[in-house]
Amino acid sequence: MQDSLRSRFSEVLKRSLGDLDRVAAWSRVFGMVNSAPGFNKQPSVINGFSDLILEVFGPQVGAHSRSAVGMAELPFNIPVEIEGEVELIAGDERGAARRATQAVTASVRALAELLLLRPGPYARAFENLILALSC
Repeated sequence: MQDSLRSRFSEVLKRSLGDLDRVAAWSRVFGMVNSAPGFNKQPSVINGFSDLILEVFGPQVGAHSRSAVGMAELPFNIPVEIEGEVELIAGDERGAARRATQAVTASVRALAELLLLRPGPYARAFENLILALSC
């Protein structure tokens, strides 16, 4: 399971960036979780994404600051929204920010798709995330 998750994540990033070696550092990840009153496990929901980044990029490139917060509502009733900032190595600077944003969005989609294969309490939330990202 971990190998397929890592492989899919890498594949999506490569398609968006052209080369994973362009990622010099993951700076920040900000996760927002659509939460009911009393739910306080937002960090657990976002841990999977942080763990995957560290696994794929290693601690030197993948180490990042992270925030995970609960929200009363998210746009289009999506369950999770993740923002990520990466530093790219100089090269084709034209469109780099756009490609980085697309890569993070696509990576979240890939993560959600693969997490659906593992039964758990967040399976329905990730299913909703896939539907939201597909729009």
